[in-house]
Amino acid sequence: MSKCQVKTIYEHGKLDYADISDCFNSEDFSLLERFLLKNKLSNVFDFQKNHLKAKNHVGVVKYKNYQFEILPKFLAHDGDDKEIVLKNLFHMLKFTKRLQVQESTISSLSKSNNPFLEVLISSYTTSLLDGYLKSVPKNYKREEDNLNFIKGKLNFNGNIKQNICNKAKFHCVYDEFCEDIALNQAFLFVTIMLKKITTTNENQKKLKFIENILIDVSFKQIDFQKAKKIVLSRTQKTFEYPFELALMFLGNSSFEMSGRTFRSLAIVWDMNKLFEEFIFRFMKTNKENLGIAGIKEKKGKMLFKDSANLFGESLEGATKIGGTELDILVSLVDGPEIIFDAKYKMHDGERNYFAPADVYQMVAYESLHNTNQAVLIYPQIVEEQFMWKHKLNSEKENKFIYSTCIDLRKDLKAQNEKLTEQLKKIFMALTQV
Repeated sequence: MSKCQVKTIYEHGKLDYADISDCFNSEDFSLLERFLLKNKLSNVFDFQKNHLKAKNHVGVVKYKNYQFEILPKFLAHDGDDKEIVLKNLFHMLKFTKRLQVQESTISSLSKSNNPFLEVLISSYTTSLLDGYLKSVPKNYKREEDNLNFIKGKLNFNGNIKQNICNKAKFHCVYDEFCEDIALNQAFLFVTIMLKKITTTNENQKKLKFIENILIDVSFKQIDFQKAKKIVLSRTQKTFEYPFELALMFLGNSSFEMSGRTFRSLAIVWDMNKLFEEFIFRFMKTNKENLGIAGIKEKKGKMLFKDSANLFGESLEGATKIGGTELDILVSLVDGPEIIFDAKYKMHDGERNYFAPADVYQMVAYESLHNTNQAVLIYPQIVEEQFMWKHKLNSEKENKFIYSTCIDLRKDLKAQNEKLTEQLKKIFMALTQV
């Protein structure tokens, strides 16, 4: 295996093309950009004339013999404090149930010098090997074959078609108790995929060992939709954790393949979605302390009630165009319903720091869901927590949009109470309107 060069970039950080010109040329960057666009990953990198810029995804992108590791910047006071960044990232993945790992493991992994993805691969290989060394999952698989003897049931139609002139053969349908089942096929696919991207000898050896264990398993391309339909039996419960990791890899991966070879591979997490889900889970877990009576995620509503063609035939009912889906809808015990929208982007705490599209979105949400309060919540990058209240310019209604932040830059596991207090402070301000 040739030596792979790893380059770590933090969100919104830049990488000059000149820094990797020894193994990348202009055509390579064009092909990499095309690969990301094809797989709807245009938000991973912004390709400029002389540099590329990491945007709002974290993870790993591998192309040719170069590997880009992207880490979140908003998870530590100093973006280069890799231990805190990794520890908080693992905690957020665990808290949102995207990664099942013990806290002691998170602590040791975050101190590792290995790149972010190598930590996850190591956890996958170790847990999967532990299971396989005890027993390889097997199950009955329906087979159909032309045999020299009768096995299972004779397939009369198939036998007539294939053996009308050969009475020594029997076309049979039978159940074979074997290892070539969907669960092992999924593990084999993920194992070969990870072999493409790992850079450590230890992970490479373990992945090769797993591949040898599964020598009799068919190689099939498995995507996330296929894999999540797999149901583990009672005897396969020891494989729950590696299977969760396999689903995580499949659910966040994009690739180009030729046979069993991965030409390009990206395993990335959208930090916008992770931040939004973390805020929701944290509020839901601590709802009693925060005075929340009810909380809903991803509440959707159509923008248009119905449509009419004023110069032709009208169609009743809501149009499919214009659907909206807010992040979080909170009902307070002693207060109104409040819309929360988590925005994983920089906010410098200034009153007028707004993306116009975010404001228009909040105005639409308030109108559709009949509320008068909507909150834009950002990761904190300034020293003091802020909360701006903005009254909409309307003579008929009192509607407000707020911008605020929460601090993700310290040990999130240890600072659980501080995060709760920050949210309490926000809710208290909202109830005093």
